[in-house]
Amino acid sequence: MRRLVVRALGPVLGVAPRWRWVLRWLLVGMGVLWLGGGRPGVSPAGTHEAHGGAEQVVAIGTDALYWWQEPSGMQVVFFGVGADVVSFQVLWHSGAMDDPPDRAGLAMVAAEHLVRCTAQMDRLAFEDRLGDLGARVELQVGESATLLRVEVLAEHAEAMLVLLGEMVDAPCEDEAVLAALFTELDGREAFRLDDDQRLARTLLASFAFGAHPYGRDPLARSESRQRIRMADVARYRDAHLHMSNAVLAVSGPVDAALLVRLRETWQQFRVGERPVRAQRALPRARGTRLLLVDKANRSQHQVLVGLLLPPPTAENGPAFELVRVVLGGTFSSRLVRELRSERGWTYMVRAERWRYPESALLLLQTFVAPDRSVQTLGQMLHHLNDLGLHGMREGEFEAAQRYFVENWWLRFERPVDVALEAARFLHYGLSPEALQQVPERVAALEKGEVDAAFRSLVTEGDLSLLVLCSAALFESAFLRMPGLRSLAIVPYDT
Repeated sequence: MRRLVVRALGPVLGVAPRWRWVLRWLLVGMGVLWLGGGRPGVSPAGTHEAHGGAEQVVAIGTDALYWWQEPSGMQVVFFGVGADVVSFQVLWHSGAMDDPPDRAGLAMVAAEHLVRCTAQMDRLAFEDRLGDLGARVELQVGESATLLRVEVLAEHAEAMLVLLGEMVDAPCEDEAVLAALFTELDGREAFRLDDDQRLARTLLASFAFGAHPYGRDPLARSESRQRIRMADVARYRDAHLHMSNAVLAVSGPVDAALLVRLRETWQQFRVGERPVRAQRALPRARGTRLLLVDKANRSQHQVLVGLLLPPPTAENGPAFELVRVVLGGTFSSRLVRELRSERGWTYMVRAERWRYPESALLLLQTFVAPDRSVQTLGQMLHHLNDLGLHGMREGEFEAAQRYFVENWWLRFERPVDVALEAARFLHYGLSPEALQQVPERVAALEKGEVDAAFRSLVTEGDLSLLVLCSAALFESAFLRMPGLRSLAIVPYDT
């Protein structure tokens, strides 16, 4: 919304595009845009009284974000900012990496089953109830976390939280619902096989992380899901999908009185023991490895380069944030200029962080004609190695640093996004206070620290390469790529 306002006002006020970030901050300071805008919410005193004064607080603009831990062990994030819509976001500390080896996809199945019915309502009655409340439910199952997001009109917030409690505490055991869910997930799997971009990213993640649990695909494969029984779903649900294993993030126009009533409701939710998970180090120093994915009749090849990013808790985490900005900015621009403008080989080069930050890949992605795959991949690696060996330019570093610091808070479109980011920080084992510290730590970085971080990814770490192509157009030149440690060819539906 902020960006839309700025785009609308910029031409009217005669502000050039490159200076519109200044306009954004001026509007923020005036309270015209969301950050620091003085909306309805809970006063600090009211929040303090609502749960006995056990909260911790951090300032977000002129607003306050609170968090505390319930006696059950559930962590709560509260950001009483917004208008009309209340959001409940449940972030469970479990995901695909908690699947049993012979039941891959169980985390996905158990979570999806949770949002389809309850013991007292079949699927149709459950959907009707959501419709009556005007609620929207979204579910995302990742490698180490499962996110359930519910948005509802403020007047129905209490009723929605009661329904959320029924979903967690009294789920249905309907075999027919489970069978229908399997059919739906089979359809998602088939759709993904036709989506080259999503397919390539999923296979690259599995290839890059290898045997590490972060390499597991939450959707898994049909043959694995078909081994899952209702008893498996109930066992996983009881062990993982309870509120002692979760962060609850609440945001929206919630006053102190409503917060008290909401808390009385969620304190009745089912609790349990938080599962203990062994931590495993990410794979390193495997060299440059290439995976060719055979998919026939491709008019263009998809080329990806993947680098494993350390978790947000890493001491040099801020340096890797700037690495991501540089690769997505000036580095990608140079590649586009060379590969598209000068050579005409491709129409785009994209660089981005993909998946949850604690299991993230830094991706470089492009699409090329089949006879240009080897040359394109070679140029991408040449520029990566050059950046790793010689570091970034001084102006490049300063521009990336300034961009990150000035845009850190602007990346959160709504209050619900701030609440979720705070919940994710708790999931990582960090305090939400670190939200404020991120731009400060990035601003304090020296160029040499960022160069060292990038060097550890490229010249001292390993690179995972993937080309989705037709095996009929396989080029032996792939085997002669400098520094290639290994090469494998797999079918696209592997």
